[in-house]
Amino acid sequence: MAGRLTAMLVAIVVVAGGFSFARASPERSLRLDLSSARGDNPPLLAISFNDVSAGLVRLDPETLRLLPGQPLDLRASSFGWSFSSDRSHLVLGDNYGHVRFVDVTQMRTLGEIRTKANAPLALSAWLGDRVLGVWHTPRGVAVRVIDASLRRVLRVVPLDGSLQAADRTPEELVLLLGPRRGIGGSRLVVMDSAGRTRRVSLPRIRSGRVDPSHTSVSVFRHADAGLAVDATRRLAFAVAAGAPVAEVDLSTLRASYHEVSEPISMLGRVGNWLEPQAEAKGAPDGPDRNALWVGDHTLVVFGSDDHGWVDSARRPQLMVTPAGARLIDTRTWSSTALDRAATAVTAADGALLVTASLWNSGTQKATGIGLVGYGPDGARRFHLYGDGSVYVQVAGDRAFASVTGPNPSYAVVDVATGRVLDERDGSQPLLLAGEASTWIP
Repeated sequence: MAGRLTAMLVAIVVVAGGFSFARASPERSLRLDLSSARGDNPPLLAISFNDVSAGLVRLDPETLRLLPGQPLDLRASSFGWSFSSDRSHLVLGDNYGHVRFVDVTQMRTLGEIRTKANAPLALSAWLGDRVLGVWHTPRGVAVRVIDASLRRVLRVVPLDGSLQAADRTPEELVLLLGPRRGIGGSRLVVMDSAGRTRRVSLPRIRSGRVDPSHTSVSVFRHADAGLAVDATRRLAFAVAAGAPVAEVDLSTLRASYHEVSEPISMLGRVGNWLEPQAEAKGAPDGPDRNALWVGDHTLVVFGSDDHGWVDSARRPQLMVTPAGARLIDTRTWSSTALDRAATAVTAADGALLVTASLWNSGTQKATGIGLVGYGPDGARRFHLYGDGSVYVQVAGDRAFASVTGPNPSYAVVDVATGRVLDERDGSQPLLLAGEASTWIP
């Protein structure tokens, strides 16, 4: 999980310099909802933050401006959210194991469950009248099966491992787990609404983390893997640095591996991270890979690489470099470069938005590649914000884009043309535009 922690570390450092929100880019699954947010669709929901709380608000789906009405106080619940299938109800959690249920048609809280998790809700999946809530801690992963109407935990399913990524079909939650300690082969866990699990080992998809020494400054060695699901064909794809793509048939759990024609840059150097080195002492160090299913037999794979060390003064140092983004045709397993400087890809209506979040502790500066828009065929459409580090969220054919800087502001961008439709001061709200949260804390 250290690669994701690195993204958070960069955001936190930026906050210290005056940037007002500290949330990693929403680049990991659950699957994105690519339906348009325009036309006759209902208002878009978002979470607005202040210094002490979070409030649920409604936005105009055309302009993304705040609609009249009092925000619903969520009491700091903003993690792991997901909607019911008809989007009438919302579930989300806080940092301490509490789970809140909201009727979004009436904008009122229905109730709260207080679990013993004492950790952030990592993700949730609303399957029929059940909610699967997932928490991960140093002791492993725990999935709670919750009756949504009674708001009661029916059972707890413990899973040994570290949570790497998640996706879902309409009937199942799909989890990718690494070892609980150390770096090794991964496992794919498929869970239905009753909490019944099926599992398959993916030994070639190596992931996990080696915890640093508690007695001296040492390295957070990690290898973070990614997951994406083609719900139509019921196929899951797991990706990791230096490995072929693993394809799993969710009906049979049969796994196969596919070498791609050209791997993402630096994948061949994975051994530098997976093998201990006596001289390696420093900050987070290792590869972080992500996957995104965009339909038409196309998988997008992207990520970044952490390079950590300790300088002569025994201070931890970190440099984050891009691994790039590639389009993979899962019929032929050919791959083409989308953007070699990317660390993140976000899907929108008929577009792919590419950004990068890079960090150099020597310069104490976050940089990126701005916001680059591509068509589904990989053709470049526009480039905004130079080499800025951009945080982007998508609602249909609109994007919220914020550039790292001392004065919080954001723009509303047309994802087809790159035209800036509006610019506003202040921090952008957290959009609830898909079916579930895409970020695993």
